[in-house]
Amino acid sequence: MEIPLTFIHSRVEKIKRTILSSDIDHYSFVCPSAYETAWLAMIPDSRNPSQPMFKNYLDWLLNNQKLQGFWGDCEAFVNPTIESFPATLASMIALKIWNTGMSLLDKGRSFIDDNGDKLLNEGYLERFLIVLPAMVELADTTSLDAAFPEASMAYPMDEDLIKLCMVNDLQKLGLGQYFVRESELLLAQVYRCVRFVFDFRNYKNMEQSSSKMKMSPAQLHKDSLAFQLLRMHGYKVSPASLWFLNDEEIRAEVEKDYQQFSSAMLHVFRASNLMFCGEYELGEARIFSKILLQKGNRDRPQMEHELNLQWLARLDHLEHRMWIENKESNALWKGKASYNRVSYLYNDQLLELATLNFEFRQSLYKNELKELQRWAEDWGISSMGFGREKTTYCYFAIAAATSWLPYDSYIRMLVAKSAIIITVADDFYDMIGSISELEDLSGAIGRWDSRGLSGHSKVIFDALDNLVSEAANKFLQHEGTTDISDNLKDLVRMAKAKWSRNGHKPSIDSYLKTGMISIATHSLVLQASCFLKPSLTAEKLRPIQYEPITAQLMVISRLLNDIESYKKEKEDGKLNFVLVNLIENPEEDIEDSIDFVREIIDKKKKEFLEHALIDGLSDLPMPCKHFHLSCLKVFQMFYVTSRIL
Repeated sequence: MEIPLTFIHSRVEKIKRTILSSDIDHYSFVCPSAYETAWLAMIPDSRNPSQPMFKNYLDWLLNNQKLQGFWGDCEAFVNPTIESFPATLASMIALKIWNTGMSLLDKGRSFIDDNGDKLLNEGYLERFLIVLPAMVELADTTSLDAAFPEASMAYPMDEDLIKLCMVNDLQKLGLGQYFVRESELLLAQVYRCVRFVFDFRNYKNMEQSSSKMKMSPAQLHKDSLAFQLLRMHGYKVSPASLWFLNDEEIRAEVEKDYQQFSSAMLHVFRASNLMFCGEYELGEARIFSKILLQKGNRDRPQMEHELNLQWLARLDHLEHRMWIENKESNALWKGKASYNRVSYLYNDQLLELATLNFEFRQSLYKNELKELQRWAEDWGISSMGFGREKTTYCYFAIAAATSWLPYDSYIRMLVAKSAIIITVADDFYDMIGSISELEDLSGAIGRWDSRGLSGHSKVIFDALDNLVSEAANKFLQHEGTTDISDNLKDLVRMAKAKWSRNGHKPSIDSYLKTGMISIATHSLVLQASCFLKPSLTAEKLRPIQYEPITAQLMVISRLLNDIESYKKEKEDGKLNFVLVNLIENPEEDIEDSIDFVREIIDKKKKEFLEHALIDGLSDLPMPCKHFHLSCLKVFQMFYVTSRIL
């Protein structure tokens, strides 16, 4: 049964009224700490030592034991987390001190007896080594027979860190589109607080000043998460937040206690994904954090995901599913030994909404894919009998990369159809079309007239004609006045086929100038951007000069393709940037040429990210720049997975 969209919207409004209300206490977003509460409950009243100083905390312990016998946090399905061990032990000690809650003590002992081996065998034992002797000694002094203590939770949290974690949770669960205003408000509040700190750390006497400062895992976590989220949302922030690398003492402390800093290092590494050209601090931080993450053994699934799959190769829809299914998705951050978690009341609401949103999109995507498959069959594309039939492949990529688009967006179908036609036309040019057939097809496209075409050439032209007419009509409905038909008739190029078949060998610059067009990414992003809000103006479809972000996307896409395809194209006698570079530099070998291309790609990606994330560097609307980023992720995903598969 399909989920009504109104049902999702009602859940969104409920969360806005509760979790993200402007007058909410942000500390209510974090679970109460049973561990901390228990320690406070142990303190005797200085004027009456036979009574607790904080009786309400003792009462809280008496009223908040879980049915299974533990205190503290639980995962989905009410399973106890590893943090429940120290919380349960501390709670039992507090009850024993005040000689109350005997039935609760019995249930607590049963919980420890029944679950100790299971939880401690999951690789968490190293967390307990520091506090285990002291906890056991304290338990012994109260005649409490318990044997599984754990380190304390880092609590309370910094309020700005809570705000950052709230925004981060909304983003990673795929809910950012519903809470744009709320997220912007939270980030603006954080930015006002952290801007001074970032500027101070970038001061010319930074090293002298920083030596007097203390770096904690929580502070480093906050700095790196603030940098990551603020940069992703268009703020101009300096990588000086990673100033700790300039302080030898602090750097040595992080290296020595790398387990304690593992969560912070994970966020430092994530922040380094957003590196711009010239930001050498981020490059150094990336290398430093990667070494420590590989050295440690905590958060293994998250670490492997971060290190083994490039950020630019991750598709948003799949990332959202991963976080929805992740049992630690409600963990705000990890301190020395444990998590601070989202309150389960709020976490359940967020996960429910995220699941509903994901399932609704899945249903929508399935219906659109069926429609796309019918279109491919109706226009004869799926039965051409050569090359790659990529209907599902193309749709999956664009849908998964653009889950931020509205449900009713036409863009998914437009880009998927365009990609299918481009793929089929590319195979026709490269595999079976003669020079004469290619010239006839290109001539027909130039005239926009199919007379004289037959077979595969006519199928390609007719599908292209249908797509252009459909898109132009929808744009007229969307904008009301402008006909963009002529602006859309530029999808197929033949120069590359002429080079490879006529034996012409272009220069590197000449090859790239034509190759960046023949990859056709500009056709995908620019025509699709006409249907964003705010939309791309019609004249931007055929600019005298491409915007830098568009040109960078075109170059990166071409070079990614050429690194992966040079072997096959060499066998087929075709040209490729890797091969053209070898022709111009005969003293190099193939690996030198590949390394040269990768260096270009790396530099172009950093330039691209700056144009994609920072406002004011071009005339393109921000949604258009975000769509450029989504398309780059698709291309990066294609070429990363091609090596894996």
